[in-house]
Amino acid sequence: MNLAQVKGGDTVNTEYVQAVALDFQKGDGIRSSTSFNDTASAKAGTKPGAAAVRSVSLVSNIWSINQAKGTVLVRGPYGHFAEVKLNDPALLNGAKVGDQMKVTYTQAELIAVTPAKK
Repeated sequence: MNLAQVKGGDTVNTEYVQAVALDFQKGDGIRSSTSFNDTASAKAGTKPGAAAVRSVSLVSNIWSINQAKGTVLVRGPYGHFAEVKLNDPALLNGAKVGDQMKVTYTQAELIAVTPAKK
């Protein structure tokens, strides 16, 4: 963890970021779920720091669309149904029942130590 490198007055900076991406795909293809995880840490002898990234992608079949409410009913990779409300209903323009919706959710956490200013 390199904690021996931390001195009084140093600043610990943390940042948490999350993002969601949507992609509408034509056709009734295979529903799927994939995930990706990765981590990194500072080299020995340097100020502590670490990063972690997690990303999950779900491909679901569209069963119904309610343009007025901005919602879409999807059947996910494990057979479950979920109603998804979009912040921007215009994203549903061009989407049709029988198409697929791919949702990718990504989280990233970063930690870094900045030396004290003298």
